[in-house]
Amino acid sequence: MECLVRLQKRPKFIDLIEKFQLSGAYPVFFAILCTVSGLGNKYVYLPIISILGLSILFSVLFVRDTKVFITPIFMIYYALGTDTLKAYMDSNGEVLAAFDTDGFVGICILAAIIAIPVFLRFILDGSFAYAVKNRGITFWGIVALNIAIFLGGAFSKHWSPINLAYALTLVAGLDVFYLILSSIVRKADGNIIPYACIILVLTCLMIAAQAILLALRLHLDGMLIRVDQWTGRWILQREYLSRSWGISTIICASCSVGIPAAMYMARNERFPLFYYVSALIMWGVSILVNTRSAMIVGGVFLLAGIIIISFSGKNKKCNLIFSATLLVLLISGSILAYREMTETLTLDELFFNLYKFLRFDSVNDRITIFDAGLGDYLSAPIFGVGWDKGALSQ
Repeated sequence: MECLVRLQKRPKFIDLIEKFQLSGAYPVFFAILCTVSGLGNKYVYLPIISILGLSILFSVLFVRDTKVFITPIFMIYYALGTDTLKAYMDSNGEVLAAFDTDGFVGICILAAIIAIPVFLRFILDGSFAYAVKNRGITFWGIVALNIAIFLGGAFSKHWSPINLAYALTLVAGLDVFYLILSSIVRKADGNIIPYACIILVLTCLMIAAQAILLALRLHLDGMLIRVDQWTGRWILQREYLSRSWGISTIICASCSVGIPAAMYMARNERFPLFYYVSALIMWGVSILVNTRSAMIVGGVFLLAGIIIISFSGKNKKCNLIFSATLLVLLISGSILAYREMTETLTLDELFFNLYKFLRFDSVNDRITIFDAGLGDYLSAPIFGVGWDKGALSQ
């Protein structure tokens, strides 16, 4: 701690950088760099992650307000680029196929350089100790989850060392997240919720920017849409829009979580139109990447949010106008699109194409998985069947 105190007796330019990191410009700067980094190979993502790492190290040494760490926690994952344009499905689920050896080693080294000082900061200032001693309902909830996950890995029906390894990895990740989040909340100045919502919205917009720019690049390369050799239909290459290290469901789930945050900000904060449009963009990502679960969950969040902010909150008049305008645009656009499409397609063909686009023809596969999952539970209701022996692996 004495080291930290000495470092915080600093010249004015250090104070200026601290003010920058605590301003709205810092997360925007971080998001822009992550967007560029996430679309590049090792010659792009390694230098940019290094720059972002230096900014995090500065925060560790000089920034007193811990909410500055929310920005890298939310965004840094999406700075990972890839050294191949292989789709997730093409790489057979092998995440390491996204990187060559030098790139992956560089990522591991940078991760250690960034993570170790952050942990030391929270340990030295007593935040981790406080998180452990502050045994509220959240603490005991984490403990209960740890016990449940460990028991599932150690005593599952199909026990194996890898099951235990999966369980311990999940427990470690859960505990680290809890400790870091508790530490940030303890030392943050002011109300942390609006700030966290803003960072989450920016993170989702960053994800959207990556997906849109990648779609444009693939389109220019002639790889965005392919023609099915059996049916002659055009098929969106959705797997390529999430890179080989990120399953489409993950990035769309992130955007769905961001919708309530955007609606929260649109309800009472300044610039409601920005947050309103941001929520629409987030849901649009799930349509672009064609992820059904995110379309449904995000759509429910979006509709509920629109109703709430249109009739309650400080900005309800503005939001009601936005909602009415959106409704008019949707109705008008739907009518025009219907007329345009029915000039070349019959009504049956139109609905058939929508059915195929939404991939409803594979719903039976999901029902089969759900049924198998229920069978897993009934066969081992206490400790489960094992982390690698569930319905998906069967």
